Amino acid sequence: MRFWMLAAFLLLLGCATTERSGPRTYRESAQALYEEGLEQLRSQNYEQAIATFEQVRSRYPYSSYAALAELAVADTQFERGHYLEAIDAYQAFTRFHPTHPRLDYAYFRIAESHYKTIPTSFFLFPPNSERDQTAVRSTLAAVEEFLDRYGGESEYVARAQRLRREVLEILARHELAVARFHEARQKWEGAALRYRYLLSHYPGVGFDEEATLGLAHAEWRAGRPEEARRILEEFLRAHAGEAAAEARRLLSRIEEGADEP
Repeated sequence: MRFWMLAAFLLLLGCATTERSGPRTYRESAQALYEEGLEQLRSQNYEQAIATFEQVRSRYPYSSYAALAELAVADTQFERGHYLEAIDAYQAFTRFHPTHPRLDYAYFRIAESHYKTIPTSFFLFPPNSERDQTAVRSTLAAVEEFLDRYGGESEYVARAQRLRREVLEILARHELAVARFHEARQKWEGAALRYRYLLSHYPGVGFDEEATLGLAHAEWRAGRPEEARRILEEFLRAHAGEAAAEARRLLSRIEEGADEP
């Protein structure tokens, strides 16, 4: 009797094992193909990597690796320098997998991909007033969307904050360059407008002192010495050092009614 009970138990156990082996094999096959794609990506075999990830999606659509393969396609586009394609792929991932555990990564990579599309000239040369800033502003919008969603809940927050500061510095530098452009042509109203815009939109990124002193100078030269004096006196209440010394020199010239050399 015990023999038959043991035999029945082993038979049931064998059936259960067989039933479990199906899904496990499906998953393992998906995993193996996915890892093959990752190896191709690491080897910079980008075309083959994308083809392999697409196979994961088509052959194993019910596996968790199908969604990971979608994300890996976006990563492959990013790594090969096809940033616009990467943006499209990451955005598609966020639409089709709104509850995926790696959603924060996809949103961060959207911002990072936009950043990569910023022309190198923005970093090498002072931008002029006509230069297209679409890529810069798209980066800022994407990184702020990420921070709004995951401000304190993602491992990518610190990197996103650094990225945001870099973008704000680019935009602030642009405003500063345009203000100086107007100054060089004695377009004081235009210079004052740009300095004010910089101070109101990009405070705290390293240009506040220079922009405030520039604004005071532009206001003075535009025929508004009282406004220039107010700006400088307020500045002196909060600053010391060389910047304060420069502010005092400018204030003295305004008080004396001196002309610009």
